[in-house]
Amino acid sequence: MKQKDAANIEMEEFNKLRRSQRNALIKDEAEAFTKTVSLIGITHATDRKRSRGRRYVWTIWLLVGVGLALYQIQDRTVYYLSYPYNTEFNVQNDKRLLFPQVTICKENWASKAKAKESGVEESFLKFLEIVKEYSGGDVSRELQEKAETVMEEFQNVTSDWGTISKRISHTWKELVTAIQWNGVEAKAADLVEDIATDVGHCFAISTLDRPLMSRAPGTRSGLVLLLDAKQSDSLEMMNFDHNIFTGFRILLHDPLEIPRMLEAGIVISPGTVTQLAISFTNVQHLGPPYFDCNSDVEYRVENCLAECEDHFFIDYCNCRPFYLITSNDTKYYGSDKKICGFVEHILCLENFTSSRSKTEDMCVCEQQCYTRSYMHSLSQSPISRAALPFFSLSSNASSNGSSALDPPDLTIVYIYFPSLTYTNVVAVEAYSFLALLCDVGGALSLLLGATLLTVYEVAEFLVIVAADYFRFKPRLRETISV
Repeated sequence: MKQKDAANIEMEEFNKLRRSQRNALIKDEAEAFTKTVSLIGITHATDRKRSRGRRYVWTIWLLVGVGLALYQIQDRTVYYLSYPYNTEFNVQNDKRLLFPQVTICKENWASKAKAKESGVEESFLKFLEIVKEYSGGDVSRELQEKAETVMEEFQNVTSDWGTISKRISHTWKELVTAIQWNGVEAKAADLVEDIATDVGHCFAISTLDRPLMSRAPGTRSGLVLLLDAKQSDSLEMMNFDHNIFTGFRILLHDPLEIPRMLEAGIVISPGTVTQLAISFTNVQHLGPPYFDCNSDVEYRVENCLAECEDHFFIDYCNCRPFYLITSNDTKYYGSDKKICGFVEHILCLENFTSSRSKTEDMCVCEQQCYTRSYMHSLSQSPISRAALPFFSLSSNASSNGSSALDPPDLTIVYIYFPSLTYTNVVAVEAYSFLALLCDVGGALSLLLGATLLTVYEVAEFLVIVAADYFRFKPRLRETISV
């Protein structure tokens, strides 16, 4: 027992000695550090040759400087981690500009003659008559029974709406009477492509596969279209959701975007000359973490929204819209579903739209980092009758099945760049890592007379102190058994 107590006393004396050595070593190292560190003020605050009052003053100034420096460093670091950016606007001039895709749809796009030839005109007329009678307000039992019979007949006739709609539609060869590009008459077949949209079968110019580049400004150097509205051969009220006027619906857009004609198309009246002056804006955002956007150059949010809504429509209606028709070797969502019939499409679209309006955030799509925006200014004027003979001579009216141009149907559209200048909008980094280092160094230098190397000196001193502390750490008491 006495041996155990003696051993414990010896161990306590040993630990006391080690602590004393450790404290003395750390004290010596701290004094040496205060004399050599490149930090103005700390030498004066720890100089024992100075009076206590002067050392207190220097200590206060040192603490204030450290506090302000830490606040400035914290503020700049938080700002840097917020990933700020600036937006630069530059008006630039180029030798050529990418022409927008011009998508054109004819309102009342079905041909009366083709509908009659296909055997669906009579069913359409009966169906439209029933719709008009229903819109009157009072619905008798006799009218209801008649409507059920007509509806059943109409559904049978239009069940294969994808094939029928294409068969009875006016084609671009019938609607495009003449076309000019860069002041030269061009072959329509070299520029025009068929395209199906949410308002029917349409046609497009300057597509992704056939892009056009404008090399000169002005109406003579742009695109000039001579269109025939064929109002007398139009089957009215084909699309009840939007078909309340005649003429054409036109959309100027990025060739990478799906044309959403029903929502964004502009109306061009027949019997007029229309000028569309285009302005082009190129927008480029910084990707994450600066801006939450998709950095794929070809990604477009409009395509994502259209695809999402089509998916919901297919799931809701258990059929796909007729305009979702692609090549047989292309697999896409809903390709195994049947094409909606005409009545099925109209009724389901109405219910789907009502259901969609009650659901918030149905489609969540990322923003795009790259945007090509085409804005336009529109001016219209009636066509001068004195100019009709000139257009008759310069058009291919005879080749598209028309013997002559009818003034009320004639539509002339000029689409052009008034100048080859465009706006380039670029997001740039507002606060770089080098700027952060400069601000941190400025705060240390201004408030403490220190540099970034001083930070390393302090860190090195703390590491040495920690090493000495653990090197002279007291040992645990040993238990000695007798």
